[in-house]
Amino acid sequence: MIIFEAKTFPAFLQIHLKGLGAKGRGELRRISIATGIHTTTLSQAVKGARPFSPEQVAKICGFIGLGERETRFALLLLHHERAGTEQLRKLYEKELTEARKLSRQLSSHLKHEAALSEADKAIFYSDWYYLAIPVLSSIPGHQTVAALAERLGLSRARVTQAVEFLVRTGICVSRGGQIAPGVQSTHLAADSPLVSRHHGNWRIRALNRQPSLDSARELGYTSPMSLSKTDAAKVRARLVALVKEVNEIRDPSPCEEAYCLNIDWFRF
Repeated sequence: MIIFEAKTFPAFLQIHLKGLGAKGRGELRRISIATGIHTTTLSQAVKGARPFSPEQVAKICGFIGLGERETRFALLLLHHERAGTEQLRKLYEKELTEARKLSRQLSSHLKHEAALSEADKAIFYSDWYYLAIPVLSSIPGHQTVAALAERLGLSRARVTQAVEFLVRTGICVSRGGQIAPGVQSTHLAADSPLVSRHHGNWRIRALNRQPSLDSARELGYTSPMSLSKTDAAKVRARLVALVKEVNEIRDPSPCEEAYCLNIDWFRF
């Protein structure tokens, strides 16, 4: 997470606001309302001209959506900055170094495919946004908790919790102050009891999108039919070939948009 790369809490807030682009100014107003700090006072504190209090830091972290580990680190930054003696400053500096080291150990390397434990698979496939976050984080402008929460229509607290899980498992990484995909793929065996939940999560998302589909860019197609067993096998084979072809197009493609492909083909 970006907080672990910051030297001071105001520096972290500056990076956070910058990452929001034009929406950064509106974010400052929202923080002001949530914390009760006057906008002018808050602006000065963000620039380092006025000190934050521990209570204000805790409120801001909660509003932004930082988890407990990140909030503790933010408070540690504040204590380090406000230390009145060199001895105390060095003590806090040692704690900051250890916290940064632990953070890098959790999210420093990229892997081609995530090898998840059964417990982690149960979490990852429990809801659609665990997969949506790594997909979106590959697209410029969607590398922060605030940006992801806004795009997905979720609370920052929920996105933060999901990001912490994704970073811990290597599915995402915190790199250069931004959230990014840490793996190219995850694997779920066809006989896994989680398969139906995984497909169901995205079928529900597809159903919810139907009323507002953009016919020029999206496609919804349903066609119950009867045909011979031989031709049914041919259709399935072509669909499998199509999936392979789509993957060959997707892999080298630059990340600009996020789409979901659902194909339902079943005998009834």
